[in-house]
Amino acid sequence: GSNLALALEARGARVIVVDDFSSGNFENLKQFKGELIAQNVNEVIWEKLGPVDVVFHQAALTDTTVTDQKRMMVNNVEGFRKVLQFSIQQGAKLIYASSAGVYGNEPAPQRENGRLNPLNIYAFSKFIGDQIAARVAQEGKIVVVGLRYFNVYGLGERHKGKSASMIYQLAEQMRNGRRPRIFHDGEQTR
Repeated sequence: GSNLALALEARGARVIVVDDFSSGNFENLKQFKGELIAQNVNEVIWEKLGPVDVVFHQAALTDTTVTDQKRMMVNNVEGFRKVLQFSIQQGAKLIYASSAGVYGNEPAPQRENGRLNPLNIYAFSKFIGDQIAARVAQEGKIVVVGLRYFNVYGLGERHKGKSASMIYQLAEQMRNGRRPRIFHDGEQTR
């Protein structure tokens, strides 16, 4: 999210960041010059924001080890509904983060129109969000684009520690002179 905000700002866009800092780090926004709202997307009074042309929705509870189903669904589904409703009211395009987790362990390569089989509550929350988005897109109210991320990595992950991406973890292992460890036999595909 911070990389996206900074890139948009560098292109001259007026950017508003909404972040509750539950998984983010202020260090990643030190160069940000725009408006920052330090709240969960479920708490924001969306009507006070705007006008906006595009909404990039990256907020979610992404820890796949969370077992509190209600917490996951409230954060990811109800939060998504609020952002989606705001986008509709604004007539703004919505580009949101879905997840490859919606595919589960289906055989590779996964296809957008292939079988979806979420295996945990995080993936299920993204699955439900995709269904909601598809209905809105079919109604033609706004342009809605869902990106089913597989492994996201990049600058600004250091603060995540063991929760950082697999790519970051492997790079850190090599940087520390260790042989990078990939689980099982290394033949997995995604």
